[in-house]
Amino acid sequence: MKSLEHGSKVFFCLVAVGLGLLMGGCNLAPSHTMSIDAITDGPVKLSGVSYRLLARDPVLMREVLQYNLATTCVTAALAGKGMFVPANNVPPELLIEMDYGETPMLVLPGMPRLHELYLQLSARKYRADVPARNFKGEEVWNVRVSLKDPNPALERMLPLLAAVATDYAGQDHQPDNAVEVADTAPTVIAVKNAAVGGGAGIKPGP
Repeated sequence: MKSLEHGSKVFFCLVAVGLGLLMGGCNLAPSHTMSIDAITDGPVKLSGVSYRLLARDPVLMREVLQYNLATTCVTAALAGKGMFVPANNVPPELLIEMDYGETPMLVLPGMPRLHELYLQLSARKYRADVPARNFKGEEVWNVRVSLKDPNPALERMLPLLAAVATDYAGQDHQPDNAVEVADTAPTVIAVKNAAVGGGAGIKPGP
């Protein structure tokens, strides 16, 4: 337990250094070009809606430190929209399935190597008659955000990805309409602060 706890502290400290550089703008671009693919089945309310966050693939939970960081970032971003996690004995209104990762991109010879860093959230209506892992409830909204970066370290960008994903949750947006997002956007800063603080006030997943 102590070794895992120590590892978590070291991990969040390293992430904090990286995020501190992002927030300080040290030799880094002040904004990022984001691809956003978002769909919804109609007008969606976020504020005051309860949810539970689940990994789309349980394999994600094997990387405990990265999973905890992703959970912290997404939870902070959703809280910024007024969404909340209910008590354990209270069923949520939505189940939100989370997926994230990095994928090397094919490039022409002589071109810099790039990686696609992405985060996807899918919200479905909770159904008490269906096991959570089956995800058979009606999908309410789905959003996938990504960016291209020469650095494959996903942890650096999870706060940004989480902030942008929740900004477009419940909306319709085509991925061919790229969006520039500044590191200094209020929602991005709020999620970065939560990540730098190691999720203070937030209970990460297992």
